[in-house]
Amino acid sequence: MELHRGNEELNRFLSESKRKGTEVLSNPSNNNNRISFVIGNEAMDLDSFVSSIVYAYFLSKREGEVVIPLIQIPKEDFSLRTDVAWLFNETRLEWDNLIFLKDFEEFLNENRLKSVKEDKLRVILTDHNVLSRKLSLLNPFVEEIIDHHADEGKYPQVKGEKRLIEVVGSATTLVAQKIREDEELFKGNAIPSLLLGTILLDTVNLLPEFNRATPKDIEIASHILKGLEERNNVDIKKFQKDFFDTLQKERFDQTNLSTQDLLRVDYKQFTMETKNSSKKYEVGISSSKIKGEEWISKDPNIIKVTSSSLSFDYLTKLSS
Repeated sequence: MELHRGNEELNRFLSESKRKGTEVLSNPSNNNNRISFVIGNEAMDLDSFVSSIVYAYFLSKREGEVVIPLIQIPKEDFSLRTDVAWLFNETRLEWDNLIFLKDFEEFLNENRLKSVKEDKLRVILTDHNVLSRKLSLLNPFVEEIIDHHADEGKYPQVKGEKRLIEVVGSATTLVAQKIREDEELFKGNAIPSLLLGTILLDTVNLLPEFNRATPKDIEIASHILKGLEERNNVDIKKFQKDFFDTLQKERFDQTNLSTQDLLRVDYKQFTMETKNSSKKYEVGISSSKIKGEEWISKDPNIIKVTSSSLSFDYLTKLSS
């Protein structure tokens, strides 16, 4: 089945939203039209990517306004999300047209935001319900939330249908519920595949023994599967299993990542002091799913590459 079928409009949307978004971000005071940012959470897993992109596309179609999915990671970290990269490649999603964090950084200062005309900026959160610290200047502009985590009670001005916070398996389930009114979005394969793949991965293929899928996840996934079956004449049970198994494999497959990438997948750095000295040490901890001997065999220059890639005094490497 061609997962990318029907993605042309979605890619046109991403290209146009980046063009318009870049114009606004470079000179917000000249913007006379409302602009909206749909923002996934700081970790930017598949759920955050898909929920923000698909909901932004839905709003742009419905409202005819500039709606931009904002990606909360550096562009160079995209390849670290191996499941996201695989699914976007299979659906031919042109992710290069996304606006990443670095594109947005200059906009995030008080003077810039003060120059934005009243009611010309709207922020919508998906897959989280409190903005990260680095985006906290946008707090006054939050107008809508779609999330599946516990409600932290922020943004009391966001009420009613604009505050869809429900503990389900995937935020993408709630986005699919919101956009279901537009059946045109479900007629191709690309958007249904993006939605379905995310829901299946978040709920461990809807299997009851993992206790991740709620009745709503199951109902939405079943609706998408039925449409894919009717349009493509496929064995939908086999397709579902194969789709999930491949995504699960891709999520944990780090064999094609470089040493620099492997170090950044799950890297944390701490500043530590000794009791009897004022000297401070930078200690880095990195973990990966690739075995140590396999990594060394793959890259004999691992120590040299590590030293040149990161700034630290001591590094602890944890591998499987």
